[in-house]
Amino acid sequence: MHRSLIPVFALSLAVGCGSGDDSTDSGSDTDTGPTVSLELTVGHFLFTDGIEGLETCVMNTDNCTVTDAGGLAVLAVAADTDIGVTIEGEGYTPTLLPYRTTSDDLVVEIFLAPLETMELMFSDMALDLSKGQVMITLNNGEGYTAIIESGEEVYYWNDLSTAIDVDGTSTSASGRFSALNVTADPVTVSLTGPGTCTPRDRYWSSGPNEAVVPTLPGFFSGVTMNCE
Repeated sequence: MHRSLIPVFALSLAVGCGSGDDSTDSGSDTDTGPTVSLELTVGHFLFTDGIEGLETCVMNTDNCTVTDAGGLAVLAVAADTDIGVTIEGEGYTPTLLPYRTTSDDLVVEIFLAPLETMELMFSDMALDLSKGQVMITLNNGEGYTAIIESGEEVYYWNDLSTAIDVDGTSTSASGRFSALNVTADPVTVSLTGPGTCTPRDRYWSSGPNEAVVPTLPGFFSGVTMNCE
């Protein structure tokens, strides 16, 4: 599996075979309907080792747990709905990921970078960590431009590098871009380019060439989209 050096951009997802048992006691939630299991494994973006001790929560709830020695967190989450999942811990990039649950269990693996790495990457761009940051990867996504509904400026990445091209006007072969200091929640990202991009299965619902992404102050939100 290829991993980007940008955290939350490279997210591999496999759907489990569970049938949606609501007996899991990994956290409390206000939803009393059917639940499914979310199994989230968090690794370091360079070494792939699991990261222990990260608090993992369903956004805006007290449904939380902590990653174990292998980086695994298991939560019972509402079935057939859009949820946000936050991941945070000392020294690591606070991350917010959107998932669309079904009646099946969900198995996800992601990789995080140290927060100081992110701050270094954006050191010339007035990164405001009191606001949300949106980061998106387009598979096969060269030559796309993005519009963020709330007007924040979009930055693009150079090929085969984590360097940010502040003068870029569209995605390169890396297919990566970000919108910094976002104030809207959720934010809608609209794309124009040579083909059609759709969010990967299990992300929040949206139309072609459009992604709907939740944001939280201080968190980096991200999705991956497949382009054809």
